Amino acid sequence: MSEKETKPQAAPKKKNSSAIALIVVLVVAIALIAVLFARSNSLNSQLDSLNTELAETDATLQQTIADKEVVEKQLKAAEESLREAQLVVEESTNKVAEL
Repeated sequence: MSEKETKPQAAPKKKNSSAIALIVVLVVAIALIAVLFARSNSLNSQLDSLNTELAETDATLQQTIADKEVVEKQLKAAEESLREAQLVVEESTNKVAEL
Protein backbone atom coordinates (compact mmCIF):
# COMPACT_ATOMS: atom_id res chain seq x y z
CA MET A 1 0.00 0.00 0.00
CA SER A 2 2.84 2.33 0.50
CA GLU A 3 3.38 2.35 -3.26
CA LYS A 4 -0.16 3.62 -3.84
CA GLU A 5 0.34 6.39 -1.33
CA THR A 6 3.56 7.57 -3.01
CA LYS A 7 2.05 7.87 -6.48
CA PRO A 8 -0.75 10.28 -5.55
CA GLN A 9 1.78 12.53 -3.81
CA ALA A 10 3.90 12.79 -6.98
CA ALA A 11 0.95 14.07 -9.02
CA PRO A 12 0.31 17.14 -6.83
CA LYS A 13 3.99 18.08 -7.00
CA LYS A 14 3.84 17.92 -10.80
CA LYS A 15 0.65 19.99 -10.86
CA ASN A 16 2.18 22.41 -8.38
CA SER A 17 5.35 22.86 -10.44
CA SER A 18 3.29 23.30 -13.61
CA ALA A 19 1.24 25.98 -11.88
CA ILE A 20 4.38 27.74 -10.69
CA ALA A 21 5.85 27.60 -14.21
CA LEU A 22 2.62 29.04 -15.62
CA ILE A 23 2.64 31.85 -13.05
CA VAL A 24 6.28 32.65 -13.88
CA VAL A 25 5.45 32.76 -17.60
CA LEU A 26 2.48 35.05 -16.94
CA VAL A 27 4.54 37.38 -14.75
CA VAL A 28 7.27 37.56 -17.42
CA ALA A 29 4.64 38.23 -20.10
CA ILE A 30 3.06 41.02 -18.02
CA ALA A 31 6.47 42.56 -17.37
CA LEU A 32 7.29 42.40 -21.07
CA ILE A 33 3.99 44.03 -21.96
CA ALA A 34 4.63 46.81 -19.43
CA VAL A 35 8.13 47.43 -20.82
CA LEU A 36 6.87 47.45 -24.41
CA PHE A 37 4.03 49.79 -23.47
CA ALA A 38 6.45 52.20 -21.80
CA ARG A 39 8.74 52.02 -24.82
CA SER A 40 5.77 52.67 -27.09
CA ASN A 41 4.87 55.78 -25.09
CA SER A 42 8.48 56.94 -25.28
CA LEU A 43 8.57 56.39 -29.03
CA ASN A 44 5.26 58.23 -29.47
CA SER A 45 6.67 61.14 -27.51
CA GLN A 46 9.79 61.18 -29.68
CA LEU A 47 7.64 60.96 -32.81
CA ASP A 48 5.54 63.94 -31.68
CA SER A 49 8.71 65.90 -31.03
CA LEU A 50 10.13 65.04 -34.44
CA ASN A 51 6.84 65.93 -36.15
CA THR A 52 6.87 69.32 -34.43
CA GLU A 53 10.48 69.88 -35.47
CA LEU A 54 9.62 68.83 -39.03
CA ALA A 55 6.72 71.28 -39.17
CA GLU A 56 8.98 74.11 -37.94
CA THR A 57 11.66 73.18 -40.47
CA ASP A 58 9.07 73.03 -43.25
CA ALA A 59 7.80 76.50 -42.29
CA THR A 60 11.38 77.80 -42.35
CA LEU A 61 11.93 76.20 -45.75
CA GLN A 62 8.77 77.77 -47.16
CA GLN A 63 9.84 81.19 -45.83
CA THR A 64 13.31 80.73 -47.34
CA ILE A 65 11.78 79.84 -50.72
CA ALA A 66 9.57 82.94 -50.59
CA ASP A 67 12.57 85.10 -49.62
CA LYS A 68 14.58 83.60 -52.49
CA GLU A 69 11.84 84.47 -54.98
CA VAL A 70 11.77 88.07 -53.73
CA VAL A 71 15.55 88.34 -53.99
CA GLU A 72 15.50 86.86 -57.51
CA LYS A 73 12.94 89.49 -58.59
CA GLN A 74 15.11 92.22 -57.05
CA LEU A 75 18.16 90.83 -58.84
CA LYS A 76 16.33 90.77 -62.16
CA ALA A 77 15.20 94.37 -61.65
CA ALA A 78 18.76 95.39 -60.74
CA GLU A 79 20.14 93.66 -63.86
CA GLU A 80 17.61 95.49 -66.04
CA SER A 81 18.53 98.80 -64.41
CA LEU A 82 22.21 98.03 -65.01
CA ARG A 83 21.56 97.30 -68.72
CA GLU A 84 19.63 100.57 -69.06
CA ALA A 85 22.44 102.45 -67.33
CA GLN A 86 25.01 100.84 -69.65
CA LEU A 87 22.96 101.90 -72.69
CA VAL A 88 22.79 105.47 -71.37
CA VAL A 89 26.57 105.48 -70.82
CA GLU A 90 27.16 104.14 -74.35
CA GLU A 91 24.86 106.76 -75.86
CA SER A 92 26.53 109.51 -73.84
CA THR A 93 29.97 108.25 -74.87
CA ASN A 94 28.93 108.22 -78.52
CA LYS A 95 27.56 111.80 -78.26
CA VAL A 96 30.76 113.01 -76.63
CA ALA A 97 32.81 111.28 -79.31
CA GLU A 98 30.80 113.06 -81.99
CA LEU A 99 31.59 116.45 -80.51
